[in-house]
Amino acid sequence: RYTIAVNADALSVYTVNAPKGGVNAYANGNEIARVFDVNGGVVTTPGAFTPNPADGSALNGSAGNVPDNGVRLASPGAFTTNPFPGVVNTLADAGLALSTTTGQLTVVDRTKLRSGTYTLPITTTDAKGGSTTQNVTFTIGANPLPVELVVFQAQAVGNVDALLSWTTAAEVNSAYFAIERSLDGESFGQV
Repeated sequence: RYTIAVNADALSVYTVNAPKGGVNAYANGNEIARVFDVNGGVVTTPGAFTPNPADGSALNGSAGNVPDNGVRLASPGAFTTNPFPGVVNTLADAGLALSTTTGQLTVVDRTKLRSGTYTLPITTTDAKGGSTTQNVTFTIGANPLPVELVVFQAQAVGNVDALLSWTTAAEVNSAYFAIERSLDGESFGQV
């Protein structure tokens, strides 16, 4: 008889980037979080783990000293912490996307970002078939859009219209403003 010791599958580890906002605005493609799995990941400099440069470029064969993060499949669950229930129900609603092949969480539509702290369970499968589910908590910083609003005023005109005026302190790469309205505070439509 032989006894062969088998260790439990090592967990994938998510690293969450510091929140952006204000003058350090989010851009499409910015990385929110990245993952590394020790069972299948490859690091070119032993003992050092810097998966990506600050620009948030892609995993699995590109940047930093991690040519392969070891993840082969990733899938998100439903938000367990969400400051906007009923409005932000999916990653797409939040302006985010999870790469199903690398597990990287990125901004895909910065106009949909809403500041707050979110928790999302993510299941990853590594290169050797091991599966890990973990809660990833990240924060979208204040003022996620590249417009800093200083003044916003609304004045009644007659009893049916409103005159809106605003002043901005800074605008970065903004093309125009769109005014939306809502009768229930949840569903909005452009005026």
